[in-house]
Amino acid sequence: MTQPLKQEDAIVPVAKNNVVAINAGMNYLAKHSSTGIPVRFNKEGRFILPTEGDKELPEGTQLAVIWDQARGGYQRFGEEGQRPEFRLGLIFGGTPPKRDELPDRDPAAWPESKFTGEQEDPWREIQMVPMQSIEDGQVYVFSTMSVTGLRAVSNLLSQSARMAAKDGDHYPVIKLRCGGYEHKRFGWVKVPAFERVGKAPKSDVTASVTSIAADMDDEIPF
Repeated sequence: MTQPLKQEDAIVPVAKNNVVAINAGMNYLAKHSSTGIPVRFNKEGRFILPTEGDKELPEGTQLAVIWDQARGGYQRFGEEGQRPEFRLGLIFGGTPPKRDELPDRDPAAWPESKFTGEQEDPWREIQMVPMQSIEDGQVYVFSTMSVTGLRAVSNLLSQSARMAAKDGDHYPVIKLRCGGYEHKRFGWVKVPAFERVGKAPKSDVTASVTSIAADMDDEIPF
């Protein structure tokens, strides 16, 4: 049975870390695999589990951010009933693919959108971040393709990497939040927010999750 992770009240930098050692650790973790439950943020401002009947992961849920296994790249939706295609790479210690490295580079051959009726690039940028519940050890994979979601994840990963440069023995712990902003045309737009509330020892996280790299590449059912 997975033991809950311990939360601390504040993130306190303790020591400088060797960047080479951190990168070596990332490469090691990327060789292993485990399972994570997909999580998305919808327009209603809820964190939902699409493979669990859109069950909700409540606001305030505390998760350890396994930032060094985050992956970025592109997703291509297939025909109805087909699995999406992913082209991903580790954001830290790896190489996420570039759009010009993927197929479908001719805009004239792009399919028409069912929503706009216009031809659109079938590949959409995506970021995936594994997170582990500090309550029961369950692993989730938060993924996003929206502009606001990509921005929120990028900020989270940047903060996590800066923390790791000073304290490489812990992962940050965040609370899920629903934020938002006033849009001139659409009114109040809800966006995902991640409130950093503490840290968790990496040893507690990696004891149950060595890596979910393989699942994040091609096995996560969306």
